[in-house]
Amino acid sequence: MRLPTVQCREVDFPRVRQNGFTPESIYPPTTEEQLRASEQALGFPLPPLLRTLYAQVANGGFGPDHGIKGAMGGFAGDLGTIVEMYLEGMEEVRQGRAQLVDLAAYEPLAYDIDVRTIGYTVVLNKVIELPERALPESLLGFYSHGCGRFSHIDLGTGRIFLDSHPYLYYEAHSLEEWLERWLDEAAQRR
Repeated sequence: MRLPTVQCREVDFPRVRQNGFTPESIYPPTTEEQLRASEQALGFPLPPLLRTLYAQVANGGFGPDHGIKGAMGGFAGDLGTIVEMYLEGMEEVRQGRAQLVDLAAYEPLAYDIDVRTIGYTVVLNKVIELPERALPESLLGFYSHGCGRFSHIDLGTGRIFLDSHPYLYYEAHSLEEWLERWLDEAAQRR
């Protein structure tokens, strides 16, 4: 099986392994069967870099703090894998407790904020405010910051949003940027 070509700078996999892995936190890389089953359950392909990380580094459990969520059979933390989190959101929609929305429709309504007040690193001084119980259909959650805050990748643009419902902050321009920031912060703490 040939892995997909990722259209970005090469990810420094040894550096990823050095900054966040402990022997007890290492999940083996995802099998192709787990990746296919995850994509089938989600109903869409995983973003290429995330898929490559799962296949070549580990099935979640690496990254800031507790680590990114894994695909099926991988790191779940207390909220489940990326598949379980996504399917739980879709169940909320089916039960009428949430409503799918098009994120692109809300982006023009983003307004300026003082980013020093949110306590997280973001790349734009804007916030998108979503309606109550709104679930942007293009977002896939992959990391829990705790306290109801999540990082999501936009499946259409690749941008990373910090979700502190009902607010979405522009956390990174790409998953690569998000991971590089984590690696740089981890290296500074050493």
